[in-house]
Amino acid sequence: MNSLPEISGDIAGRKIVNIGSNNYTNSNNYADVLWDYFVNTDYGRGLSSSRLDLNSFLDEKSFMSAMVSPHENSQSEQPLMSCNVRLDCNETLLANIGKILKGCRGFLPYIEGKFHLYVEREREPIAFEIHDGNRSVSYTHLRAHETVL
Repeated sequence: MNSLPEISGDIAGRKIVNIGSNNYTNSNNYADVLWDYFVNTDYGRGLSSSRLDLNSFLDEKSFMSAMVSPHENSQSEQPLMSCNVRLDCNETLLANIGKILKGCRGFLPYIEGKFHLYVEREREPIAFEIHDGNRSVSYTHLRAHETVL
């Protein structure tokens, strides 16, 4: 034998909770990774899943799982976003959550007692009104319309 053998392998990582099914699987979806990190009692926060907004996590999971072509004329497709991150257990919980969110351009607003997952992307604008004394300002599609009462 004249040389050392070449050894290679694929590492799938730790099995985590697949949100929506509650089965443990290998997943590289940011929503699954973040959900697992929140609820896991061994290395995560150990938070009750009732404190997480399931619908927002499922919506973002679906968005990030969309299959896209990595480049023009590609013969294959891949998920829009995939998480392959190494978390350091010596880091704070907040630092590790920030590391996960940074990879998917995500943020976690705390609304009505639950954490909601949102990923930065194009969305439909939200219409709302602000009433201040004797005038009303409504915002729709990022344009302001003022009505004097």
